[in-house]
Amino acid sequence: MNPKFKIYMDMQMSIFSDTDFSAASNAFFDANVFRAFIQKYDPSFISVSLNKPFFKKIVASYPQFVPVFFDQAETVICQ
Repeated sequence: MNPKFKIYMDMQMSIFSDTDFSAASNAFFDANVFRAFIQKYDPSFISVSLNKPFFKKIVASYPQFVPVFFDQAETVICQ
C-alpha cells in the first residue's frame, strides 16, 4: 500500500470509537456530517457504495470531488 494514501477505518473496532464509526457511516447520508468529515480529514479520495444513491446529492455541493472510477458496486471520487 502506498503510504501517501490513508485509510480512515479498517474495521478493527477495538481501536475505533462509536463516534468514529458513526462519522464514517453517516457521512454518506447526512450533508452536515459529510461537511464535518471532509473539513477534519480532507480526503483525497472517497470510495462509496452504489447502494447509497443519496450521496450523489450531498457530494454535488463539492465540485472539487469528481468521479474517476466505478464498477458494479462502488464509485471512487477524487479531489
